[in-house]
Amino acid sequence: MKDEAKPDIERVLQADEAAWETLGAAKARAEQVSGAARERATMLAAQRREELTAAADAESERILGEARSKAQTVLDATRRYLESQEEKKKAVLGELVDALLGKVVGP
Repeated sequence: MKDEAKPDIERVLQADEAAWETLGAAKARAEQVSGAARERATMLAAQRREELTAAADAESERILGEARSKAQTVLDATRRYLESQEEKKKAVLGELVDALLGKVVGP
């Protein structure tokens, strides 16, 4: 019976060795897949950061454009107001000069 058990033991040892080899190969494959997944995740995160930065830049430009437009509108209104005040000032000064000349020189 001892001799009969030897082939069984050898088969068990071979199966054990094959299992260890399979486990090693599976572990190596898992590490490879895990590394590829980490690399892909890092790449996707970088792409998302770039997309977010581009979107933020575009939104900033839009907001700045609106602010510039509003500032230009206020500036234009201020210029028009100052011009109208200057015209009023000239008219009032002209009337004052005429009134003073009328009083000094007479009618």
